[in-house]
Amino acid sequence: IKIIDNHAIINDFNEGKISFYDTTQSGTDKTYTNIPSPLPGSFVGGFDVDKSGNVWYTNWLFRQGGALVKFDYAKFMAFASSHSGQNATLGDYSKVTNFPGTIAAPNGLSVDKNGAIWIADTDKSSFYKFTESDSAFTKYTTPDAPAVSPRAAVLPLRVAEMFWYAPVRIGAGDTAREVTPIA
Repeated sequence: IKIIDNHAIINDFNEGKISFYDTTQSGTDKTYTNIPSPLPGSFVGGFDVDKSGNVWYTNWLFRQGGALVKFDYAKFMAFASSHSGQNATLGDYSKVTNFPGTIAAPNGLSVDKNGAIWIADTDKSSFYKFTESDSAFTKYTTPDAPAVSPRAAVLPLRVAEMFWYAPVRIGAGDTAREVTPIA
């Protein structure tokens, strides 16, 4: 869930849609707007909002492919508040980019400060960077986790066939401690 101004944006995973809810509504007749999936029967696995207010989200069918969707939230809200009486379709506010066949379960998504879209594939131990300017997906692979006790945490990251193990802080405040990486 994300809150932008007075609107809550909710990932309805099982229904395969993004929902928008005006948090300033009162009374018993509250409404919301659903943005349907461009892929019928698919899941919305993750979403985030970029600096321009576009909502980016994943739509996928398990191990059958999927798409990255860019939804122009500001343009949609301007249309919705205009009460123009005109009809619109999802395509009027969205750009859909198909995933490469190597992405099986894109469940996590984050937009970085430079506008790149990062997507986690929870089925393949990998993640991807998507750059809109060239519609390119760059794949990164994480190695199998080392055998450690359940209380220790190590985050391995393989980039260009080199490995780094970074310490992880567990807890908060005075009780936080750093877990030593395994060499």
